Amino acid sequence: MSSLNIEYLTYDNIRFNFKDLFEGFFGDLTQLNIEKKSYDICGTDNIQIVEDAYKNVINTMHFKKVWYSFIYFVVKPYFNNEKILIQKLPSINIIPSGCEVKYVDETVNGYNLHLDSYEPFCHPLFEQNFWMPMTETDEMNDLYYVDNDKKIRVDAELNQIFRFGNDVIHGNKVKNESHTRVSIDFKALPLSDYDRKLISDKKIIKRGKEHIQKDWYSTKHFYMEL
Repeated sequence: MSSLNIEYLTYDNIRFNFKDLFEGFFGDLTQLNIEKKSYDICGTDNIQIVEDAYKNVINTMHFKKVWYSFIYFVVKPYFNNEKILIQKLPSINIIPSGCEVKYVDETVNGYNLHLDSYEPFCHPLFEQNFWMPMTETDEMNDLYYVDNDKKIRVDAELNQIFRFGNDVIHGNKVKNESHTRVSIDFKALPLSDYDRKLISDKKIIKRGKEHIQKDWYSTKHFYMEL
């Protein structure tokens, strides 16, 4: 048993059918591919397939309806139905087969290991992280976390959510040498944990664009209060 701030949650992935919604647009997610074989998330780089996912799936009314229901029936109960701040819509990660992806500038032995509070994203320390695979994972394309200097696969099922604190070092292998991985993730926290003293005027990067940290991590842009 790990002493880290992590846990696995289960949810009804038939009722909250995010994978089906993505496949309704893209087809089989494991077959997604791109011509570009490397991209750098920590800069201003992006790939069209990610933009297509936001435009044609995540930002649609159908997806939002499922997302809001998921919040009320899965996320809110996790926080004992207290008032929460939650990311307005989830983020999507697409790591195509054979592609090299960098989420942070520093890589160690072929891994992008980091805290979400690191630059350029600078997520506030008070957030909690929720990660959900949309495709089955393997040793080459999974999310990893570090416990006592050991890299451990998350290895979550398709009906599981991996929840971890912002003090947990995590990341992926830089080079995905197996099938495409698609996952969604989001940040949430009890409203009582939000602390403006922990955010500042520093510049952050979100989807290739610069923002001010304290402006972005607010209900104006990033969170909604429920």
